[in-house]
Amino acid sequence: MKAILHGYSGGQGGAAAVRDVLTGDYNLSGKIAETYPLKYEDLSSEPYYPGLDGSCGAYRSIIIGYRYFYTKI
Repeated sequence: MKAILHGYSGGQGGAAAVRDVLTGDYNLSGKIAETYPLKYEDLSSEPYYPGLDGSCGAYRSIIIGYRYFYTKI
């Protein structure tokens, strides 16, 4: 079985956590804290950037970040 283990930003216990995953002591089935869009157009802010004259016209709403992706899936 092929896999990729992305272990950045593990903090003080990161190395031990990676060890537990690789040895099978822990089943890595949780969710990551970041969302990675497949392309720039998938972002909720895409229609607003770049703004005119360097300005930002993005709106503020509860449907941003992961909530945006949940509504679009």
